[in-house]
Amino acid sequence: MMFPDFNDHACSEQGHYTDFPEYGKQCDLIKPWRGYRRGTIVAQTPKGFVVQLSSGAEIDVYPDEIEID
Repeated sequence: MMFPDFNDHACSEQGHYTDFPEYGKQCDLIKPWRGYRRGTIVAQTPKGFVVQLSSGAEIDVYPDEIEID
């Protein structure tokens, strides 16, 4: 997997990148977070992804912590 240049202006202010193939895909957390197992990939970071859960919480995960549908 190739990561984007996070110094590029296409990144948001938080350093999250949103133009990538996995954006919007559903995923399962390998280790549930506070009882939540399923989420949606909403951003990419230099270390992995930001996953939004049904509660609205957004968590940072490494690529090996999720299984993408």
